[in-house]
Amino acid sequence: MKKLLSIALFSLCFSLNAQTSYNVYGTTNGFANITPSQIISTNNSGGYDIYETTNGFKNLTPTQTITSNINGGYDIYGTTNGFQNITPTQTIKSNRNGGYDIFGNTNGFQNITPSQIIKSNLNSGFDVFNTSNGFSDIAPSQIISTNNFGAYDVFQTTNGFIDITPSQIIKTTLFEGF
Repeated sequence: MKKLLSIALFSLCFSLNAQTSYNVYGTTNGFANITPSQIISTNNSGGYDIYETTNGFKNLTPTQTITSNINGGYDIYGTTNGFQNITPTQTIKSNRNGGYDIFGNTNGFQNITPSQIIKSNLNSGFDVFNTSNGFSDIAPSQIISTNNFGAYDVFQTTNGFIDITPSQIIKTTLFEGF
């Protein structure tokens, strides 16, 4: 779930011309929790670092790093003791439909078919589709849409139907932290 959310956040970050920071809140009964569960911050290399939180405070080291690659796409790296791993866990590329294809990596090499596809939707948000054998599922697994408060709601889907309440809320911040 967190890996999928990070990918969705990636698409949101780069499509909005890179805000400084994003806070991701879990929800209870459709309302945002008081403290964020993840914080996404820009890093010194022009990408993003994804931090988990403990009691609402950003952990010292990121769990994932997103950087641009030489092919015009982006690589997502895991981290070990705060240091970026050598090979990416996933590679993200723009596709010809204006969305993104997300590829898993095996031993540092990109898989042939994407594992997920992110597409813009009609509600100024994104639909996240899982794939089977390189073909997109008919219904999205997640829908990210704007809400009335300038934030983004992340909805899960079940059998093609959107859940009534969001599972996460993404808020942009103009400064580091909260």
